[in-house]
Amino acid sequence: MEQLLSCMGGSIQVFINSVAITAISVIGVVFLSTLTGYGFVRLYFYGKELLYASLFILMLIPDILLLAPTFILVKKLQLLDSWGALIFPYVAGGQIIGIFIMRNYIENLPKEIFEAVRMDGASEFQTFGSIIIPLTKPMMMTIAILTSVSVWNDYVWPMTTITNDQLRTVTIGLQFFTTQYEVKTGYLMAANVICSIPILILFMFGTRYFVQGVMSGAVKG
Repeated sequence: MEQLLSCMGGSIQVFINSVAITAISVIGVVFLSTLTGYGFVRLYFYGKELLYASLFILMLIPDILLLAPTFILVKKLQLLDSWGALIFPYVAGGQIIGIFIMRNYIENLPKEIFEAVRMDGASEFQTFGSIIIPLTKPMMMTIAILTSVSVWNDYVWPMTTITNDQLRTVTIGLQFFTTQYEVKTGYLMAANVICSIPILILFMFGTRYFVQGVMSGAVKG
């Protein structure tokens, strides 16, 4: 395994990079999506519905159209060739579908729960920590799996923003098995299997929550 990963850009670092970037992105997307979805349901402010409607517009924009403006923004922030160039866009982009899922799920929770907690004198942050987080675990896992697959398999964005071999991800590392004159088919297939292991493990441990989240969304939606 180490020999295969060593061929992917020179070291096992590409595998570590992908695991770390995916984990940080998932944590950011899940937390911010849950917090924002809760805010859309429980908080009242001017323009809330218009702001929520804008999410649908963002969902209609193909990712490829955002490639150039996002690259320009990342470049101006001097984040090129860093984990930040990958993590920040992943977290920002992953929240769109995450907020939509969380908002719809939280909105359909029994309002008596919130009223009971409010009568006990709990603040919004206490309600979020003691009620929302435990009740939304299935949806959190659903968002986590969707985000993990998206981040782990992304090729275009890392290829665009990362040139340092020590910062490359596995999808970029796999190209080292292919040259202009040769394709190392055996190594390439073995590397693909190895690179699929983290996602398979996530599915093994998260399938129950994922199915529960999907079914809950279907029934409540």
